[in-house]
Amino acid sequence: MDYRILFMEDNTNVKERYELSMERIKLIAKDADMQEPYGRYFSRVAAFIMDIKKLVEDTRDESRKQWSLEQLKEYNLYLYRDILPENYAESYANPDYAKEALGDAYYEVLSALYVEIRSMIPCGFEYRLFEITILNELFIEIYNYFEEELPAKEQLNQVFYWHMRDYCEDYVSLRVREQLDPAMSFAVTIIMQADFSDLRYLYQYGEYVSDNEIKTVQYLNGLAEDKIQAMADTFTEGYRMGFIKNHKDLSIKKTVNIRYCLGFEPIIKKAIQNFEKMGLEPVIYRYAVNAINKKQQFRIGYYGGIPNKQYDYDHKADDALFLDKAFIERKLAVLKNSYESYKSLAAVHA
Repeated sequence: MDYRILFMEDNTNVKERYELSMERIKLIAKDADMQEPYGRYFSRVAAFIMDIKKLVEDTRDESRKQWSLEQLKEYNLYLYRDILPENYAESYANPDYAKEALGDAYYEVLSALYVEIRSMIPCGFEYRLFEITILNELFIEIYNYFEEELPAKEQLNQVFYWHMRDYCEDYVSLRVREQLDPAMSFAVTIIMQADFSDLRYLYQYGEYVSDNEIKTVQYLNGLAEDKIQAMADTFTEGYRMGFIKNHKDLSIKKTVNIRYCLGFEPIIKKAIQNFEKMGLEPVIYRYAVNAINKKQQFRIGYYGGIPNKQYDYDHKADDALFLDKAFIERKLAVLKNSYESYKSLAAVHA
């Protein structure tokens, strides 16, 4: 099944909002009509969103499937260029640079906003227009505050806060589903259909790809198949035996979560096949990319190369901008409702 079918209704419902927001942001990218240095910030971030628009179009048309390995490498670097160590000193994602360029009053929320917008990259690869649209609308709302006169710091903080609170259910419910539902098969489809000798498959995820991921899969490709099988058997059998030793019935379960780093797909494919023999379908989800669901700087799930560890560390506590007692109560209620909605999936998750 095409993974995008899961989001077809959401994409259809939000299509008009998506297109209107992109038209507005296109104008901002050309000319952010406000005093500097804020005009530069909004123009630069708007230009990045225009890159996402092109990414979405390429995903829709499946045009990247025809690209060469060199084209894919260049595009991958292009998407992540702004947060790579050599460019980070002048990136608005860098709180130190944002503070210097934008001032004490605004740098925290504007830097955090840009980081949230950068989470559009995986959404573009997965063709999830809803998340892109609501971030577009947040960007436009904050931009509007700067058009007439400079806003109060508290005004911007409140806009960011209410965006997170209003869409908490959408962000959290989707995350819960990703962790339980084998139909959320974006990564599984890549793994099971890829020719690992064709390194272009690494660029289908939307993750940053470094030499480490490339050399890992090249090394594994050079091993005999029985060695790859033995590696997979080591942890899948260890998993199965763990249930036996703890007197737990694995036969009543139907799904299992697998976490890995890009480049290990030859082993993960064998592991998926091993688990299938146990009656378990894989649930493989990407690490959380938005502030509501992040676990500080830790990447829980599958992930590619880490373009800049300092970037992750700098934004590990962006939830401090909206995390108060009311928000925590709201999120806990949403988590409870989400697990109630997916309790049949949760009950069979091993």
